[in-house]
Amino acid sequence: MESLKFVHNSNYSITTRDSDFKSDLRVSSLVNFFIQAAWKHAIEEIIPSLKFEEKNGSITNYRVSYNDIDMNLHLTTVRYIDFLFDTYDLEFMEKNIPKEITVNFLKEVPFGAELIMYRFENSDVHRFELINSSNNSICFRAEIRY
Repeated sequence: MESLKFVHNSNYSITTRDSDFKSDLRVSSLVNFFIQAAWKHAIEEIIPSLKFEEKNGSITNYRVSYNDIDMNLHLTTVRYIDFLFDTYDLEFMEKNIPKEITVNFLKEVPFGAELIMYRFENSDVHRFELINSSNNSICFRAEIRY
């Protein structure tokens, strides 16, 4: 699964003060903006593919509910991150600030899915794996460096 981000190029403007600017030109300008933006990346570095060999870790169970989904009936990006941080207690969250978070979105998670979040800790590096228990597929991996 991939994600696409649109980046505004400050050298390209689609606004105008001319009240006679024709709507078809405005639409054309918008289309050009998004075509140009689609070929740019918000992050130029390559995000590493995370793979874990750990087998023992803490386990948290989730069920995808209505408030977790987007208009395509899949788990929203933000909820993956929420689930990740929900595995910690309040005391840990108050004392620790992440320095770096790396995420890999691997498979879409549908409405109603039963999920298992595994958390593996190794000093200042915590790794996460979200499994869809209905088909045992890995949907998401993440790594947080503290």
